[in-house]
Amino acid sequence: MSVIAARLSNTGTLFTSTAGEGFDETSQTTISVSPTGFYADELDEVTGTDNGAAMQQLNSSVLRVSGVFDEVTGIA
Repeated sequence: MSVIAARLSNTGTLFTSTAGEGFDETSQTTISVSPTGFYADELDEVTGTDNGAAMQQLNSSVLRVSGVFDEVTGIA
């Protein structure tokens, strides 16, 4: 059975499952998603994204969203 680990809204809010670790900037230096968390070297919700995109992944393993990172609401 598939496990949904994250969901991105069209307004740029990135939701992650409340059952896992949430967003993690310390365990990995690359951007990845697992059933237990969302990983990146840096999670940036301040700078904004290019061309109004909801999410942007940079070669430097920085993940930017145009909204916020939400690990409280859940993905339902």
